Amino acid sequence: MNLLNLFSRSSKQPEKNEAPSHWIKCKSCQALMYYKEVENQNYVCPKCGFHIRIGVKERVALLADEGSFIEHDETLKPVDPLKFVDKKSYKQRVEEATKKTGKTSSVVSGSITMNGVKAQIVIFDFAFMGGSLGSVEGEKIVRAVNRAIENREGLIILSASGG
Repeated sequence: MNLLNLFSRSSKQPEKNEAPSHWIKCKSCQALMYYKEVENQNYVCPKCGFHIRIGVKERVALLADEGSFIEHDETLKPVDPLKFVDKKSYKQRVEEATKKTGKTSSVVSGSITMNGVKAQIVIFDFAFMGGSLGSVEGEKIVRAVNRAIENREGLIILSASGG
């Protein structure tokens, strides 16, 4: 191992509008804030009150009792029976979104407890194709509704889309 590499800067420098990884730049007021400060404010900019987009993991942490989230239907994957194409094929869009997010759907569903109360939860992830609603997302929602009815539990759906 070359010891000089330990002290050299990373070849990837932040973009002009991008903050270093432990800092967040508010898209509204452009304030630069330490990540933990924003996290402690539930992802609301302490400078201007702008609500910062968060992912599924952060939403679960905000709502569910610690360690209570159990994901359901994570193996469901979209198919393209219509062979849909606009500027790109639907199959290509799904592949790109899966590579980007590590998920196969814009919806994550599961069971949680909130203050000890059991509930089913469905969370749209905008990072996956803008939170698009397709057959897999619909199926996950229907299954969550059925679990909630069967178990006589509440149902929480957190929607996010680009439309």
